[in-house]
Amino acid sequence: MRSNSFITGLAPSLALLCHRALAAKWGNCDTWAEKGECHLNPRYMLDKCADACARQAEVEAVHAVEIETKIGHIETFFDLEAEDIENNVITFDKFKGEVTVITNVASYCGGGGYLYDPNVSEGYTEDHYRGLVELNRRFRGSTVALNILTFPCDQFGNGHAKEKEAAELLGDSEYEMCPGIKKYATREGAEFTMMNKVDVNGLHAHHVYHFLKKAAGPPHIGWNFATYYIISPEGTVQSLLNVNPMDLVDPILEAMGGGTSEL
Repeated sequence: MRSNSFITGLAPSLALLCHRALAAKWGNCDTWAEKGECHLNPRYMLDKCADACARQAEVEAVHAVEIETKIGHIETFFDLEAEDIENNVITFDKFKGEVTVITNVASYCGGGGYLYDPNVSEGYTEDHYRGLVELNRRFRGSTVALNILTFPCDQFGNGHAKEKEAAELLGDSEYEMCPGIKKYATREGAEFTMMNKVDVNGLHAHHVYHFLKKAAGPPHIGWNFATYYIISPEGTVQSLLNVNPMDLVDPILEAMGGGTSEL
């Protein structure tokens, strides 16, 4: 009987343990959904986190209405404006007749350390910055001008907190917005336009990103440098996902009306 009692009591205990294990495993469903995984990894999320995706879809539907009230009056890309890293307002109508590239960038250097550490030269972030420098040089002096706007964002990997912590460790007496980007740009000779830090996802994303995502997707920006936007001289917006800066050469040439680099 003792043995039977033990076995009988074990079954619900195992069931409870299994339930708790599954809860721990899938307990982050809502967090993942909030971070856009239902869009970025739909097959997995709809299989494992369908309820969370449904809840997130309801939230996004409400947000879409609110966002539309914010940007509904904006008819074209050239109606937009935003602050650069020095807090100067840039009106986008100055980009008419030119090609513009926009991406969100990291203020914290993934894979190698902090951008404003002069000894750091490796990592995902650095590769993209160097690629942007090369892309800018590739089109220097082109008949149709190329503008590159980079928007710092700290919505991925807790970049803002890491940058602030590193600034304190390095002895910066006053925490400055995006110091790593400024120092890196100076070091690398970047001539493209550094913009002020913004959110790119969520209800409080900058109106530039609300407009770009509405015009060309994706619904959710996956990471820094994960989405590049190319805007034609006429204001047509296209998005390219998971590419390197030099992969943009042919699409830029096409936007300029000159075919591709192979022609």
